[in-house]
Amino acid sequence: DRPKPMSLREELSIFVNAKLKDRLVSFPLFHGLEDAFVNSLMTRLRFATFPPAEPIVYEGERGSSMFFVNRGRLEIKKKFMGVLRTVTEGEYFGEVALYHNRGRRTATVITVSYCELVSLRRVDVEETLSSHPHIISAIRERAETLFNKDSAEIAKRKAGGDASGGAGSAAATPRESSERES
Repeated sequence: DRPKPMSLREELSIFVNAKLKDRLVSFPLFHGLEDAFVNSLMTRLRFATFPPAEPIVYEGERGSSMFFVNRGRLEIKKKFMGVLRTVTEGEYFGEVALYHNRGRRTATVITVSYCELVSLRRVDVEETLSSHPHIISAIRERAETLFNKDSAEIAKRKAGGDASGGAGSAAATPRESSERES
């Protein structure tokens, strides 16, 4: 099987967003997967900008997307705990939404400065996987591992453990909003 040639849209998306592709493949769910799959995902990314003090994610709501921070600074806050951590350029949040379709957001995310965010919806990952069925089992295994890790971190926080979260930790899943994700 020869790899399918890239479409012009894929080539342009990769050229314009080379730095973002590096971020996408650094995300554990997609790390080391074939270029054709990652290139297809690149064409489905959605860009949006937000002013300071804008809520992006609300604790308790269902999520269907994750966000990569292209520019800016955001705070991840939890009821009764205050600010858990700050998210900045190169980090991501809301990744649980990509591999757990019933997950609720575990924190609220609010912009501190002007922000440029890039979102990736679960439905787009699923549609891309339908064109790359040989990757599905690898994605499922990684998703299960990541979900178990994230669940353990959340349980630790609830038990009064470290509330800081690491870079890119699953502190929240993104707010569903057609105006923000279109």
